[in-house]
Amino acid sequence: PNAAPTEKFKLGVDFFESLQDMREYLCAYGLPSRAKHTRISDDDMAELEQWIRSAHIKEPYEEHATTTSDRMKPKEVKNILKGLGYQFSKHFEFYLLPDTSCHKSQVGRDRFEELIDLFNHIARFGLSSSGDG
Repeated sequence: PNAAPTEKFKLGVDFFESLQDMREYLCAYGLPSRAKHTRISDDDMAELEQWIRSAHIKEPYEEHATTTSDRMKPKEVKNILKGLGYQFSKHFEFYLLPDTSCHKSQVGRDRFEELIDLFNHIARFGLSSSGDG
């Protein structure tokens, strides 16, 4: 708040315009190491980690929606992602974000060789849609 970026302190890395911006950053890059004398209970830490992990879930949401036992199968998830513009190659075993050229893509950035790596990318950075790349 009321801070200006400098060479040492960067907006979106060291400070944020909103709590949601910080939450999304922590979701993507993780919590920093704890200071030596930090006091936080295991329960509070678990709640904080859950809050960070759900950064890309539109609120308000029902609590049971994130812990349901009716888990979707990977095939169902892939069909939904295809509808959003994600690309899947059975022959070459890779997954691309929407609007990504196979020839210009980079593994780990917009091309993934394992489905779990794509899912982890989406969990960290949220869904991409056609036009967002």
